[in-house]
Amino acid sequence: LFLFKIMNSQLSFYAGNLLLGQGIATIPDNQTGLTIGANLETLDWQVWQDYFNKNTESNEGMKRFARTVGNLLKTIKLSVGSTIIFQQQIKNALINLTPKPEGWNIAIESLRIDGDLFVPTNYQQAGLTGHFHRLYLQEIKGAENATINPGSIPPLQLSMGDFQYGVKYFGAIDMNTYPEGDALIIRSLKANSSLLTADLSGYWKQLDDKTYQSHLTGKVTSDNINDLLQTFDFSTSIIAGKGSANFDFTWPNAIYQWQIKAFNGTLNLNLGAGRVIDLGEAATKQLSMGRLLTLLS
Repeated sequence: LFLFKIMNSQLSFYAGNLLLGQGIATIPDNQTGLTIGANLETLDWQVWQDYFNKNTESNEGMKRFARTVGNLLKTIKLSVGSTIIFQQQIKNALINLTPKPEGWNIAIESLRIDGDLFVPTNYQQAGLTGHFHRLYLQEIKGAENATINPGSIPPLQLSMGDFQYGVKYFGAIDMNTYPEGDALIIRSLKANSSLLTADLSGYWKQLDDKTYQSHLTGKVTSDNINDLLQTFDFSTSIIAGKGSANFDFTWPNAIYQWQIKAFNGTLNLNLGAGRVIDLGEAATKQLSMGRLLTLLS
């Protein structure tokens, strides 16, 4: 459905609604520009992105068409039963893509993801900015075998009111990162949930032999130290409630892959009322630390 008006004695495009799939195209009274809508059962984002990139890079006609549509386009509204974006399957999602002078704003509304992401045209340099009410990510299969160069990840400035990765819950997260050489520098990573409050920084880098090294340092406070340590797979001999931890850890793996036995660094636990049980040679060896705990009671 398209609407044209006569302006300066010429017939000019004024508004339009191109609807794909089920439904009836309508044009609201106050709409200008082109709206594209689609009701789809499935959508694989990567397939369409690869197709578009391939054809616009090699076909001048496609480039001109893309520029023309881009000048007219107001928004793209997608209702998708199941979609895959960056290895994440999202079901029953409403996706709005809105062109901006410097890039695209992508808004996603579903049970697992609710928020928006701004992707500038030069996102590799300018970075991605996102604000999410909730972001529940599935654990990426085969991530342990991935060979991504952390330095290729664009700058990220993300704010998440409710974040979960796999089965691990982190609460509210604010993250600011940037690439440097073969590393992703974590300028700031702040978390706040019913279980913890954290203020961290660090890096994730690829070494010359293509292996990884990660580093995190900072402070974590909690009203339930036992649950906190168990949540992050720390086998503990500590029975305590409130407390805080200052740490500086380095390990030979990706930032999202941690194993306590691979950690190298220091951990200083400051506890309220509590006690340590069964703290023997095995526990000291597992943590690979000389100075393990400072207890305040």
